[in-house]
Amino acid sequence: MRPTLDEVAAEVARFAPGAPATVPLEADLVQDLGYDSVRLVELFILIGDRFGLELPIDDILGGPALTVRGLARHAGAT
Repeated sequence: MRPTLDEVAAEVARFAPGAPATVPLEADLVQDLGYDSVRLVELFILIGDRFGLELPIDDILGGPALTVRGLARHAGAT
């Protein structure tokens, strides 16, 4: 099942340490939302499990997927 941008953003907000109820799509997961490397890996696994996807973690770390929109695109969001 392909997630929507809003569904990915909601999961990011729910899982982020101290994040608001909604997050901007351009929010950086590390700098804006406080994710550390372990939390990022946990988020990618959570998104993968939630939507039945295989997200290649090595391809995501350090790339454009470090924004909410980038992660959503990487997850095939519609």
